[in-house]
Amino acid sequence: MTTTSPHYGRARRDDTTRYLCAAAHMDTAFADRAIREFLVEPTRPVPSSPGVDAAAVLAEAVAARTRRKLRDLAVVLLLAGLVFLLAIEFLVLWVVVAIVVSLPAIGSAVRTQAPAKVTAYLVAVAVVATLLVFAVPQLLAELSEDPYGSSGYSGDPEGATPDAAVIAAAFVAALLLAVLAADRFVVWRHLATRFWPNRLTRVRPWLRDRPVFQVSPDRQLAGLWRYAEPHHTMAGPSGDGPPVPLVVYRDFMPFVGAGLPEDPWSIAVPLERLPDAKLSGALTTTALYAGINEEITSLRAAGTLSPGQRLGELSIGELVIVSADELIDHLAEPAAADFLTEPGVAPFTMLRRERAAAIRDDPLEWARYYQCFQVETWDRDLVVTVFVHVAVGEGALYVEWTPCVLRPIRRSYRKIDGMSRSPLRPAARAVLDLLALPASVPGRLVHLLSFLRPLPQDRGVVNPGMYGSAASLRELAADRAVHNYFQLADVDRYVKMLEGRLIRAVSRMMRTAGYSPASFDAQAAAVVNNNVQIAGSVGGSVVVGSDNEVGDTAAAPRPQE
Repeated sequence: MTTTSPHYGRARRDDTTRYLCAAAHMDTAFADRAIREFLVEPTRPVPSSPGVDAAAVLAEAVAARTRRKLRDLAVVLLLAGLVFLLAIEFLVLWVVVAIVVSLPAIGSAVRTQAPAKVTAYLVAVAVVATLLVFAVPQLLAELSEDPYGSSGYSGDPEGATPDAAVIAAAFVAALLLAVLAADRFVVWRHLATRFWPNRLTRVRPWLRDRPVFQVSPDRQLAGLWRYAEPHHTMAGPSGDGPPVPLVVYRDFMPFVGAGLPEDPWSIAVPLERLPDAKLSGALTTTALYAGINEEITSLRAAGTLSPGQRLGELSIGELVIVSADELIDHLAEPAAADFLTEPGVAPFTMLRRERAAAIRDDPLEWARYYQCFQVETWDRDLVVTVFVHVAVGEGALYVEWTPCVLRPIRRSYRKIDGMSRSPLRPAARAVLDLLALPASVPGRLVHLLSFLRPLPQDRGVVNPGMYGSAASLRELAADRAVHNYFQLADVDRYVKMLEGRLIRAVSRMMRTAGYSPASFDAQAAAVVNNNVQIAGSVGGSVVVGSDNEVGDTAAAPRPQE
């Protein structure tokens, strides 16, 4: 989104990047989703994220996934040897302890509705239960035998004495603990040192210097360079005026990077001439956009109306949004040449000003022009973005209003600021990892044997999913709700202020052009009065037309992470 905003001398606190870098090491699911979304498909566009250094975050995601792969490989190999060396009674005791130690993790996975983790733990419990069914009778039989007639060990190497087996098992267990401790200490060093406030460095020197990248997949590293050295692309010369950002999206939601919609609405009204009106300008789509821009820009001078004078930093921009599915369907048409040249390459990131103006005045079904107004609040932790689309035709006017809210980063990713910096913490966690190891084996095997591959593509068929974005890094880390009442109130404050200026601008432009704004004002009042309380997402989507009724609708639930 091309934005213009005034610049102020005050320092701007911004913790978004370091929180997301830390999340890549703390949350396996976040790292894998980030890599799958942004690094596996080389033709997928790069969506913007407010305050996020995408290269730094994705570099940590690649490093974290590679580290986990190496750790799980070493753990599985060492565990196989340890199972061969341990006596049956120790194995049974270990798996029982593992289940007990893993109970809090199982409960947490159930509470957070993490089906993959729950499944892994259930598989572990099933394996352990099977082991107990077959092992307990054998264990009881061995305990009833003469202790001097048998070594009491199963699976001892031929010719080995019991003492030698015990020493070998202890050595392998020590190696296991060393691997788990090394993994914990690496993560602890990242969280307590590199991702501590004001200590985060940039990514470019790391790509060649960090040893972990020497064993990382080449496809992921190649994708990482797109973010470390980004550049814009466009079809043809720029022409007159600056180009307009182009967003190609997939799935349902077109406003990639802006969060979730917050009570969008639309109004369609007939244009009725005022009697004896003095015309001072024509009402066109271009003029209406200009009037809205002018009216909302005036909010910058009303900085005292917002906490921290955030309205003084109001960003104003524009963009063209294209559906990936429809773009592929229309790829053979000349209209698609400004968005994508051919299959196998990434879509353009910018659009010529002349082409954007043509889409603004005469939109395609699968390509729309939007004006954007964005307020970054709470140190960029809460972002309100409004997308406005208007159209003026013969005897009619249409206004579409879509406010979106990018909610704060999850609380679990913020815990690094309050974590203990003592090295005893990772050491204790490593011991717990060793105790719970049998219960974690299924999950480790799944992670070790899973690979992030590109989307399948049949011969002669172009997969639209390769060319559209579905979410930004910041959206992947967003919480399900705001964190306090003030944030909830601020969302309502900014949406209502921007909404009021939009309605005022459209009404003024209609009157100036000699049209009666009565019908528009009445329907706008119905929309505004339909949701006047600070109560979160309770209003749902409201569509108002000349023959429509206005009423509350249930808000759609947030998609599961």
